[in-house]
Amino acid sequence: KLMEWTLEQLVDAQIDYRLAGHYTALLCVVTQVRDLEEARVDVQPLINKQYKDGEVQEYPAILSVPVLFPCSSVGGVVFPIVQGDTVLVVFNKSNIDVFKAGATTPHDPIDERSFNIRDAVAIPCVFPFSKTPSKNKLFNYSSGDVILTNSIGEAESEVRLKSNGQCIVKGVHVQIDTPVSIKSSLSVGAGATGSFTTPTGQVVSVSGGIITNIF
Repeated sequence: KLMEWTLEQLVDAQIDYRLAGHYTALLCVVTQVRDLEEARVDVQPLINKQYKDGEVQEYPAILSVPVLFPCSSVGGVVFPIVQGDTVLVVFNKSNIDVFKAGATTPHDPIDERSFNIRDAVAIPCVFPFSKTPSKNKLFNYSSGDVILTNSIGEAESEVRLKSNGQCIVKGVHVQIDTPVSIKSSLSVGAGATGSFTTPTGQVVSVSGGIITNIF
């Protein structure tokens, strides 16, 4: 006996069918960093797809996904991404192949696909609660600080802007490669290397935290 469908069931089935191929956002893990200079990674969705009948299916890997960094064409912040990092992947309404090839002016898409798995962009810096970067830092974390850091938990270095206006630089070795002009006092700790200009115009050279020359 053929199954009889009501109009409501037919409409629901058609909607489900149309939406099945539309993607909005997925949590993914980076499986390969193809080219960090081009900000391009391969990712694997973390949460499998579940159907109404209870069947569960793993999503396919998504290849050559652009990474969103907080940058403009003239400045910004770029940081390492490694295999195993988690990212939030969002899917564009239109085909972005021409954009990925270099187009930055209005253009026609090469087909009509929409919210397709091939039109993904990865947003880094999303973590499970138990694996946030602050959990692994060598230097103590304060919720009121703004911190720029690298090599978390290893040869860690950081620039910390505190809420009281204090700026702290920490690392295995701090090197200053250009002249520094100081308008106030300067406190030099162990390991500092570089030179700075005093308010009176004197140039002071420092090596390993020791003043080596004043002229």
